[in-house]
Amino acid sequence: LIQLAHRSRLEQKASLCLKVKRYEEASETYTELLSLLPDNWSYWVGFLRSAVGSDTDERQVENCIVQCRKIVESYVPAGASTHPLRGPHLFLVELAATPLRGIQS
Repeated sequence: LIQLAHRSRLEQKASLCLKVKRYEEASETYTELLSLLPDNWSYWVGFLRSAVGSDTDERQVENCIVQCRKIVESYVPAGASTHPLRGPHLFLVELAATPLRGIQS
């Protein structure tokens, strides 16, 4: 019950940080949320939005995507797992699609 309350508080903090454009703090909060529940898709989407922030420069977005890939690799084990997490794998697909459709989609 305590963990659920903590997670809920972190979710609110991350969402508010994105709204007020405090991207670095939002990114840190989403990273903490991902450590608690790495299969939650909304955390991955929030993390990507906070990592890119308001950058519209294509090169900056590409650099952010490279950094995001490094983080997601810590959640995708090298060996096969009987029950792999879907969230990190879907996030890799999202990272590949992001430059094609723009981050704000």
